[in-house]
Amino acid sequence: MDFNSIEWHDVAIDKYVIDRSNPGNEDTIQFFLSDYSGKKMKLIFWDVYQSNMRLNFAIIPAEGKETICCAHQEGSENELVQNLYKSWKGLFDDIPLNYYEIEMNSTGSKFQIVAKGFTYEILR
Repeated sequence: MDFNSIEWHDVAIDKYVIDRSNPGNEDTIQFFLSDYSGKKMKLIFWDVYQSNMRLNFAIIPAEGKETICCAHQEGSENELVQNLYKSWKGLFDDIPLNYYEIEMNSTGSKFQIVAKGFTYEILR
């Protein structure tokens, strides 16, 4: 599945979970999502190597839930990925990593995730 072809606009983030119960071996960030029609989805980033989260709170969204403005994926040419490779001085150079960004409508919050990949599942 192509991350950039998924329709992200106005999809609500109901909950997100950072799972480091097996650190270094299985680091994931899960997003539980819903759209305006009530459809539920789950987005999981797996083998996460880095994440930056600029989250703004205390704003009540007009929609009642925080919704996604836009999201996109880039490959290892992304500056954040390149900086991660440099910071580990060659240790991860042979690992193909991707950059994912999710920006929110009401608050301007932004998730930046460097991971090997993702899965996207429609729950109902």
